Amino acid sequence: MKGVLMANEEQLRILREEGGDAWNRWRRDHPDIRPDLCDADLRGAHLSRADLGGTDLYRSDLGGADLDEANLSAADLREGYLSGADFRAANLSGADFGGADLRGADLDEADLGAVDLSGMDLSGVNFRRANLRGANFSGADLSEADLTHADLRGADLREAVLRRAILFQTDLGGASIGGTMFGAVDLSEVKGLASVNHLAPSDDRHRHRLRVGGPDPGGLPAQGGRAG
Repeated sequence: MKGVLMANEEQLRILREEGGDAWNRWRRDHPDIRPDLCDADLRGAHLSRADLGGTDLYRSDLGGADLDEANLSAADLREGYLSGADFRAANLSGADFGGADLRGADLDEADLGAVDLSGMDLSGVNFRRANLRGANFSGADLSEADLTHADLRGADLREAVLRRAILFQTDLGGASIGGTMFGAVDLSEVKGLASVNHLAPSDDRHRHRLRVGGPDPGGLPAQGGRAG
């Protein structure tokens, strides 16, 4: 477990004061250094297209930061404050989000393939057009999240809460559900329902148990229907 840590002051100065272009030049000039920005205050910072791949951002404050099209692949974002951050079209594949606060973040078109978001409060998060293939959402709260056109093929949605989530043209092909709550969710335009893996009953607090296609234990609302 990490104790009291501080970001590398020179690295933080380059990123915060000189901006993304200077930071990216520094990264190219120092390919063997893993940036240390743990506990950094980057609230509202303009970091569009910044290369933060593999960066240690443990417990950093990125609230409201502009990170659209940034590279955060394999970054350590554990326990970070990411609420309201702009991650549009950012590469977040392999990032560690353990204990992070993502509420209200904008992840439109972001790449979160195979990322572990289990047990997190993701209520109201914008996942429109995001790559969420193979992502772990088990036990996560996705209430009122916008998953329009998102790719959730192979995602783990067991015990997840999707009350009032927007699933327009969302691809759930091969996703796993069980104990999943779909209260007040319109599934009429969802893709891949026939190939969803039903591992346990899923409904709106067990008030409804409608089926998709043939027999299954899942209780997911019928294709073309509405839950809740």
